[in-house]
Amino acid sequence: MRLVVNSCWKYRDAWKPFFALLDKFWPNHTIPTLITDIYETDFLENAVHIFEGGALQTWCQLISQYACSTTEPILLFQEDFFLTAPVNESLIFHGLDQMKMYNAGCVRLYPCPGGDRHYGDNYFATVDREAPYRTSCQAAIWNPQYLCRIADASKGTAFSFEIVGTAYAQAHADTVLAFKREVQPWPLQYLCSGISAGLWNPDSKKLCDLHGIQNDWSMRPFAS
Repeated sequence: MRLVVNSCWKYRDAWKPFFALLDKFWPNHTIPTLITDIYETDFLENAVHIFEGGALQTWCQLISQYACSTTEPILLFQEDFFLTAPVNESLIFHGLDQMKMYNAGCVRLYPCPGGDRHYGDNYFATVDREAPYRTSCQAAIWNPQYLCRIADASKGTAFSFEIVGTAYAQAHADTVLAFKREVQPWPLQYLCSGISAGLWNPDSKKLCDLHGIQNDWSMRPFAS
């Protein structure tokens, strides 16, 4: 399974906090891959593979370009999903096992929304075919071929990935699994929007200050 972070150069101010918190709360993670449109050498000090897709690529095109290049399952994060607690690695790998067992297109680890049709597993349930946000940007394990199809159908932004992608997912029979929202703790706990509408969530800085993480906060204002 590949650990992948989708982003772009415009959001590079989120990279250092993301990877610092990833190292803190999941210290034995595999080397992640950062998907970005462009990248300047030595911007990051962390051990990170860089997948540079090109300046004219949209959010969805970057994901599609990467997903179509591999056959390994992809655990996909966004760059502003700042971890707030230790990762439950056993639940992540249990989700991966469920994906393989049921040939699922996606297994959502952060249950927003969660699974709503129980099939006998203690942690995961299926997502109803007509459920809103059947396709979600929240952290999930993806079958790369399914992710590629969703991204190709959606074409543009993260918003279109969820809205157009959900319509695509509702029209196709691929199984989608998600962690049960009522079960605690979740596999991953994070600020689900460290940046919203181009503005810093003030909790992002509070979280980094709490853990002694230095960052350049000057690239964008804070939300009031």
